[in-house]
Amino acid sequence: MKMKNGVFLITHDPDNGTIRSIVNRQDKNGMNWCADGLEWGRIRLDNYTEAMAEKIEMRPISFEESDNCSKAVYSNGLLKVMAERFFDETGCLNERYTVHNPGTMDVFVEHGEMSIAVPFNDIYTDAGECLTNHCHAHIWCGHHSAFVRACKMGKSDINLGLVLVRGAIDSYSVNGCQSNHRGEIVFDIEHLELLGKENYVLEWKLFWYRNEQDFEEIAHRTESYIGIEAENQTVFPEDNISFTFTLLHMTEKVRIVCRGKEIPYTLQNGRVQVIWYPRCTGEHRFLIFYGDRITYADFIVKERFTQILEKRVRFIREKQQYSRAGSHLDGSYLIYDNTEKNCIFDAQVLDHNACRERVGMALLIVKYLQKYQDDALMDSLKHYITFMKREFFEEETGEVFGNVGKDRGQIRLYNAPWLITLFTELYSLTKDKNYLITVSSVFENVPK
Repeated sequence: MKMKNGVFLITHDPDNGTIRSIVNRQDKNGMNWCADGLEWGRIRLDNYTEAMAEKIEMRPISFEESDNCSKAVYSNGLLKVMAERFFDETGCLNERYTVHNPGTMDVFVEHGEMSIAVPFNDIYTDAGECLTNHCHAHIWCGHHSAFVRACKMGKSDINLGLVLVRGAIDSYSVNGCQSNHRGEIVFDIEHLELLGKENYVLEWKLFWYRNEQDFEEIAHRTESYIGIEAENQTVFPEDNISFTFTLLHMTEKVRIVCRGKEIPYTLQNGRVQVIWYPRCTGEHRFLIFYGDRITYADFIVKERFTQILEKRVRFIREKQQYSRAGSHLDGSYLIYDNTEKNCIFDAQVLDHNACRERVGMALLIVKYLQKYQDDALMDSLKHYITFMKREFFEEETGEVFGNVGKDRGQIRLYNAPWLITLFTELYSLTKDKNYLITVSSVFENVPK
């Protein structure tokens, strides 16, 4: 038996009560919104029998299912969790997790010790499959106001939303992340303090939506949801921090606090509007109190962009350029470890070598020099160009290598566009037409 209604088709694993498949019945592609091989609703709770002892895992105790609801019970000997799933009157799929302390002693669960898996199918395979059968999962965990706006990678009117109804979610984690696989997304549950026989309830609802506007309209039917809108969440000195939001019940009392100071707001066309001029750089968290709930909006005030840019290129020159006569790396720009205060290089770990995306540092310096004169930086760039031509670019043929020593065992198509862009910008900087000839030779050498 499978849970289903007019739009949802849910497949459980009967052995443990987790979800294996979430499908929209009207989707001609039959996309599974739960990543293959992962378990939606898997509960992790790190408790121990005693100090330094092994973890007691959450084990399934029972599972039952009908065509419109399911219930699974788990226990680790200290706490019990009941996972209930049911369709509400609007057709949404509700998931309710009730954490129960069956004993008489208080139980504290620290933030991050308990998590619930929501493994959205945010995976990159081939383009054709991604467009119809994989999604981008946009996640916000703002305590009482939390949501996921998952949308297919291709254009589609079938997208999956999640909005928190009860409880609080302060953060999420990702397990097993890879370059083309976001991994298992899990919600990290807030700090809990449960008296004997006390319950804690966490609940959210899943719904289908057509576009971003449709998502907002559906999400706003939930009392806990606040849709915060801000044009910029990174601002610079003399700019203002500006954002708006709407509540389901605008009659609720709203209070906004930032850095211990109460922030004034206005009501414009049914929306709360905040305009605040920060007095210092750094992070600014605006706590929003509404009813008996709390959420927040985060902003950061940075130094002026020109100052940030100047500091960055200076840091590359002073800290990230390797200079040692006789070394393959002489003149290169390398990864820098800010903790250990030294450069990182590994020819075998391709993302730690001196080529590939490290070319971006040279490109930044070229762009900077197009606008600002800096003799020391120009000398640094010339040193890098010498390194590049010596170690991973063959000027006569236009061949681009993926590692120092002109190693043909590590060729990658991505490397050529990096150098094409760099040479194009070098022409803009120097007006030396030889760079355009070089660009042409790189194009001719790229494998067809």
